[in-house]
Amino acid sequence: NLSPKLSNMPKDTELSRKHPSVAQQPFYYAVLNQRISVFDQLQQGVRYFSFETVKIPDENKCPINDADTASCTCKYDSVNYCFKCCNMLVTHGNFHEAYNLNLGYTFLHDLFIEIRNWIEKKYDEKCNDDNTDQIIWIYLDSWTLHSKIEKEKYYGLVRNILAESGLLHYVYNLPTPKRTNSNNDNTR
Repeated sequence: NLSPKLSNMPKDTELSRKHPSVAQQPFYYAVLNQRISVFDQLQQGVRYFSFETVKIPDENKCPINDADTASCTCKYDSVNYCFKCCNMLVTHGNFHEAYNLNLGYTFLHDLFIEIRNWIEKKYDEKCNDDNTDQIIWIYLDSWTLHSKIEKEKYYGLVRNILAESGLLHYVYNLPTPKRTNSNNDNTR
């Protein structure tokens, strides 16, 4: 996720002008794990993405009232120095490293929109075909979750972001077989 704002971009680094990155601030090269946008990676055949996510601490969230929630978009409010309508970020490390040390972050919603647009081929008006036959694996990691309650809240947040982005329509989860505690089961 290169930002067009990156001042000292390494030589030969690809940065799509047609599909710019969704990075929210410049990354320092030391923490870059992607040199091109998610969209361009999909165009080049990448079908596996691993996003490291972190919960935004409550003290870094903007206060919002109920009237704002209907039209709320996840973004950083640079006037009040807080995140509006966001609960998590895609980062390269913990929240402190991403935000306070300026190592960079991206909004999960924006990445999901980028993937959905690629699936639906929203970028090409001349094309009547789509990419709905492609299988994309998205692995979300959050090493900050410690309890079952935190994990359930995280799953709920991710599901909401998937729904808001329009990507939930394309998600398929394999059915989970029921476990039995039968002592008669001789399989290992």
